[in-house]
Amino acid sequence: MNTLNNIHALIDVDSEKAKETVIELSKLMRFLLYESGQRVIPLAKEVTFLSNFVELMKLRYTENIDIQMELPESIPSSIQVPPLLLLPFLENAFKHGISYRKPSYVHFSLSINESKLCCIVKNSNHSRGDNQKVGIGLDNVRKRLQILFGSSYQLNVSSTDEEFRVDLTLDLAGSNVNF
Repeated sequence: MNTLNNIHALIDVDSEKAKETVIELSKLMRFLLYESGQRVIPLAKEVTFLSNFVELMKLRYTENIDIQMELPESIPSSIQVPPLLLLPFLENAFKHGISYRKPSYVHFSLSINESKLCCIVKNSNHSRGDNQKVGIGLDNVRKRLQILFGSSYQLNVSSTDEEFRVDLTLDLAGSNVNF
């Protein structure tokens, strides 16, 4: 809904950017409609979805926000993952790591080593006021990972005054994988 409101505002201000935003949003919606209901999808499709999401965020935020994505040059077609597995980490990075008043960044990297998938998401850590509630998103992701991967994953979440970081390693060939 935020994206649609942003497009509405952009139409009068920058119609070309509004058109680009509609295209990026349609790519996301297409994925959500056709792929998100599958049990597993090729990792390459998941990565394309994440790239489209990041492109949409780049259109939304100013150039003052440092947004970086580091992806493997090639992704073996044999690697399958549950859809929308990595999105919550990226969504949280944008939701909690961006400030219009302070320098901000979101950095996402993905690597594949044999049957291990490694994902690192780092974002600037802007103090959350005492009156903000902590969401349940990370707890839900942990539960989903436990159901899907059993003991075949490692999730480390760390925070300093400057940075919030998520390190996720999935053993896709692990004996506890349930998908």
